[in-house]
Amino acid sequence: MQMPEIETNRLLIRSTRESDGPACLDIWLDDEMRKYMADPPRNKADEAELNFAVGIENDDSWYPMVVFHKDTADFLGTCSIVPMDRGKRWDFGYAVHKKYWRQGYATEILKKLIELGKEKGKNLFQQMWQEKT
Repeated sequence: MQMPEIETNRLLIRSTRESDGPACLDIWLDDEMRKYMADPPRNKADEAELNFAVGIENDDSWYPMVVFHKDTADFLGTCSIVPMDRGKRWDFGYAVHKKYWRQGYATEILKKLIELGKEKGKNLFQQMWQEKT
C-alpha cells in the first residue's frame, strides 16, 4: 500500500516501487547483512522472494518503504509497517545497507515511524487498515 512521503532530518522515506526491487534484494540477500534478518542466501531464495516487488504498488497487505539520504539521494535501506490482528498491532521492520551502519540511520528511521504513530494518534494505523479492507 502506498504511504505518503516521510522526511527526517537526513532521510526521505517513501513507498517501495517495483523498480526498487533490486536495491532491496542487494541488502536482504547480502551474505553479511542477512545474518541479522530472516532472508535466505541469494542462491536459496525462491522465485517469490526474488520477485517480491512485482506489483508491490498494489499490495495492500503491508506498507513497504525505501529510505534515501535527502542530500545525496543515496539508497540507504528499507523499512516496513506490517499490520497484525486487523490493525490492532503493528510490526516495524528495517534494514540499513552495511556501508551506512553505525551512523544512526536505523534509529532515525524507527524514531520517525514511532513519532508518526504518536503524532497521528493511536488510531492512525487502525484507520489505514480499515481504509484498505
